[in-house]
Amino acid sequence: MSFFQRLRNGLSRFMYGRNGADQLGLCIIWAAILLDIVSMLVKKVPLLSGIIGLVTTAMVLWALFRVCLLYTSPSP
Repeated sequence: MSFFQRLRNGLSRFMYGRNGADQLGLCIIWAAILLDIVSMLVKKVPLLSGIIGLVTTAMVLWALFRVCLLYTSPSP
């Protein structure tokens, strides 16, 4: 079995029982993308750009937690 086949099987087992992205998770991701664009536009103010970058990173991690790590299905 190739590396990519094992990786695909492992991810498939990891995601078993999870429902994927919900509307709140998608909204968080879109808001993070918009904040990232704003951060690129205010590059001349390093403090503001850094704060927006930290908020964007936190939002993406929160969305990742909601999509991948939050177990949403009942136990079999």
